[in-house]
Amino acid sequence: MKLWELIQFTPLESEVDKLKEQDSGTSVIWYCLDRILKNTKGEDTEALGKFMELMEGVKKHLEMVFHRFLEQGKIKIWFQDRKIEAWDPFLRGENGIQSNAEEFIARANSFCGQLDDLEKIRMSLRQMMLDSSLCDPKGYVTGIEDAYRKMWHKWCKSQGVEVSAEKFDTAEELA
Repeated sequence: MKLWELIQFTPLESEVDKLKEQDSGTSVIWYCLDRILKNTKGEDTEALGKFMELMEGVKKHLEMVFHRFLEQGKIKIWFQDRKIEAWDPFLRGENGIQSNAEEFIARANSFCGQLDDLEKIRMSLRQMMLDSSLCDPKGYVTGIEDAYRKMWHKWCKSQGVEVSAEKFDTAEELA
């Protein structure tokens, strides 16, 4: 049986020295994220799954929020030792997305005589929509907000500051 081992990582001095040698930039190092999930044991595969889901959500959030900077090459972000790629929530440059009315009309006219292709597209639309994150935006946002909130509470607690544990369900409740 393969066990999940939690590894506590504190940046090595040599890595911190490399960062200090840079002319400019910002580094954010998160560690002890395994503590997001409380009361778990190393062999708890369910906790591992939840943790990995949270980490994937954080990665997707970073890809989306910083997509313009990533696309322009202004920043580089590594997450779990892998460089992340930009994800444009507006889907610019994707097949089937037009940026203005002229492009839309030209594309629509080009499809008019391609009935077989149109049928294939139409038959795949429902599944494409169901598979997209557009069908579960609340779940995605709720998950990422919960992860950030838990991290914040944990950090505050480590600083000796007690914060309210209430959970806000909607943006209106925050106003």
